[in-house]
Amino acid sequence: MVHSSGQAYPEGVPVAIPADRLHGILKKGRWFADLPAAIQAEVLAALRVTRFAAGEAIYRQGDAPSGLHGIVSGQINTIGLSHDGLPTLLSVLRKGEWSGFLGLVDELPHQFSITAVVTTEIAFLPKESVHRIFAAHSETLDFLVQPLCELVRFAYAFLINTNWRPPLRVVAQRLLDLGRCAYVPGASAVPVLEAISQDDISAASDLTRPTVNRALHDLAKRGLINLGYGRVEILDVPGLDLLALGQEVKQAAETAKQPAVSAWASPGLAINPPSNWRDALIAGAWFPSLSPQARDEIAQALIFRQFNAGQPVYAQGAPSLGLFLTITGQGRLVGVGRDNRTVLISLLRPGEWSGFSSVVDGGQQSLSLVPTRKTIVAMLPAVDAQAIFRADVANYRAFVVPTTRVLRYIYNYLIETNRRSPARLVSQRLYDMARSAHMPEIQPRSFVQDLTQHDLALATGLSRPTVNRVFQDLDSKGVIEIGYGKIHILDPGRLLALAQTDED
Repeated sequence: MVHSSGQAYPEGVPVAIPADRLHGILKKGRWFADLPAAIQAEVLAALRVTRFAAGEAIYRQGDAPSGLHGIVSGQINTIGLSHDGLPTLLSVLRKGEWSGFLGLVDELPHQFSITAVVTTEIAFLPKESVHRIFAAHSETLDFLVQPLCELVRFAYAFLINTNWRPPLRVVAQRLLDLGRCAYVPGASAVPVLEAISQDDISAASDLTRPTVNRALHDLAKRGLINLGYGRVEILDVPGLDLLALGQEVKQAAETAKQPAVSAWASPGLAINPPSNWRDALIAGAWFPSLSPQARDEIAQALIFRQFNAGQPVYAQGAPSLGLFLTITGQGRLVGVGRDNRTVLISLLRPGEWSGFSSVVDGGQQSLSLVPTRKTIVAMLPAVDAQAIFRADVANYRAFVVPTTRVLRYIYNYLIETNRRSPARLVSQRLYDMARSAHMPEIQPRSFVQDLTQHDLALATGLSRPTVNRVFQDLDSKGVIEIGYGKIHILDPGRLLALAQTDED
């Protein structure tokens, strides 16, 4: 195997495992176990198993996707390397878990590396076999897409529940996260984290090693964990979870997540579309990329509602109703943590859609969409979206593009902002707020409206005075101009450069 840099690295040592034994091992993992028996048999027939020594890469960041990788024994770390060389531990994968879904769906290079932590055996399903088994029909392609929807939810939950939290709570949350399978809904945390160091936890939590060290010893004193050499034993999963939550479950947090969908449930609230509604349809990159027939069917199925500032278009935790297109105005995508803290994820402007992952997998909304001013929104009902996009595999692939883009966007954010200075973090989030989250190749807009310093504090986990100091510095450098409820980005290229490199 050759890395994208041209450097060769080990492919692993072939291992012979009887098919029935391999089948039993892989069935311990949720993804493989949920496959129909006929597909399990096809996958087993195409697998080859190889052994990797500790420290060897199974694939590396920047490589073209070559197939799916299932863990037969051992453990791998998923690590993203930033532009300036800092590693971020994204997840830990164990027996029965798989990696490689994203690249096989969107055909883009890997955003991170997976590396054997201990001697590890990997069941490899080559790309050509993946396409033959899964990619011919939307029903089978679903088996590759569903894990991506869960990964988006997992990543949003991480951002929402660790932003602005004290180090002790962040470490508690990350220990639980590292012990779960990110793409399996409701997966329980494993009781023992093997082959994990304080440096690993630091790389996973956006905290310094000394801070992680203090937090771990505090958790040990509380009797929640037991520290060993290269291992952390979770003695009290509910207690650790309660600490991560902040000692108590606030009823207000649950209340905030209750569905607020009356505007869509009441046909009498429908409005006629504004005269320029088709401009919003073609303003984004996603809708124009669809087939003419799909575009026509979508346009005919849209229903329109008008919302006032603060009136939810849809709510976190609500059932999926459909896809939502902002026609006029602006909305905020926000998440409410388990302790009722709010995190601003992104802004939606005319031409931008939301709600994809929930329609793809039929799950609940991960976020809420709340207008910042009077806003007209069009909804493509979920039943119509399913009928349009599942008609053939080409339509279905177009349907899941925004979900894959959002996941890559979140991975990039986690990798590039981990352990960065406030100046870099604010610059990155301001740049993010000026562009579409699911079409990040779109150039950022010059003006970001209805965005305050308090909003950027909610988006970064920084205090408002810290955000204010960064804003004043960016203004003095001629990168931005601050107005009332409006930020004028004078030099987007410089803003992005500041996000990627500290200046003296």
